[in-house]
Amino acid sequence: MIPFKERIGFRQYLKDKPHSWGVKVFTRAGISGIVCDTEIYTGKRAIEISELDQGTDVVLPLVENLPKFVNFKLFFENFYTGIDLIHKLQVEYGIDSCGTIRSNKMRGAVLNTYPNMKKNGGSVDFRFERHSEVSVVKCYDNIPVQLVSSYFAVTPIDKRQRWDGTSRKYVEVDRPRVFRDYNNSMGGVDLADMFQDPYRTNIRSKKWYMRIMLEGTLEALQNGSNEGTDVVLPLVENMPKFMNFKLFFDNFYAGIDLIHKLQVEYGIDSFGTIRSKKMRGAVLDTYANMKKVQLALSYYAVTPINKCQRWDGTSRKYVEVDRPRVVRDYNNSMEGVDLADMFLEPYRTDPAQRNGI
Repeated sequence: MIPFKERIGFRQYLKDKPHSWGVKVFTRAGISGIVCDTEIYTGKRAIEISELDQGTDVVLPLVENLPKFVNFKLFFENFYTGIDLIHKLQVEYGIDSCGTIRSNKMRGAVLNTYPNMKKNGGSVDFRFERHSEVSVVKCYDNIPVQLVSSYFAVTPIDKRQRWDGTSRKYVEVDRPRVFRDYNNSMGGVDLADMFQDPYRTNIRSKKWYMRIMLEGTLEALQNGSNEGTDVVLPLVENMPKFMNFKLFFDNFYAGIDLIHKLQVEYGIDSFGTIRSKKMRGAVLDTYANMKKVQLALSYYAVTPINKCQRWDGTSRKYVEVDRPRVVRDYNNSMEGVDLADMFLEPYRTDPAQRNGI
């Protein structure tokens, strides 16, 4: 939602949004928060895109630019989800999709009732529609949740801890595969909104197109800052996995998700300075040297601490200050790229020069 309360024909009011009044923008975003495609809602169309519901008319334009039948997976919430939409995406676009679904869109699928599922926390029920090859899964966690998917359903089932209010302790409950993938893959649009919200400018222009133009500029800038993950991962693809490598980078690339992904999927311990807007609410190590430095890492933190000398402007002399091990390793291991540039600089040739080397 782009905040805007001035006069405009397609202004919307959504009471549950942080900004209730504004221009509604439907967004397709990646799991890392990178915005891939958007569409501004300008009211009911004269000619509907499909003969299905409004959710389908929102989703289909956002996937038109995706290559067909290349195994993309799409996740959405219950406002958009419908069994016909799931089937249409699979048959006509080759896109596997998954989303929570409302009871009035179940097309006659009868699943276990809430009282019966409540007796046994973590109980699972599902139905499979053979013609459309769509599965509907219902799982009782803290509340009953219904998911519809076109590419997998219940198995394999893993375990997840949940708080049991009756026994006052954590208990293990079953979690179907579709729920695990949905929880891991959703949230990209919310993450993009979280990244952008601190940088929105509260201009007082009454021209609606100014707000939309600034929002598009903000999305482009935010996408650029989120592409650190897309830059780093191709550079480590050829490295042997789980060989205790250590990787250091600066704050343009560093992110909580990137550091975790490098550790879990590649076995690479990584470390970098991190910007405040990428901290995701985490409390990180802070080291005050000449200025405050925020560090994100995956293999050790403060200890052991050694001493280093720093100039004290108040006493006009060098004083000893504590230096965590992570700062020492970062200072010793960084600047390899800058050093390579320094070695190459004297030998670079200017094409405009005709005298050669």
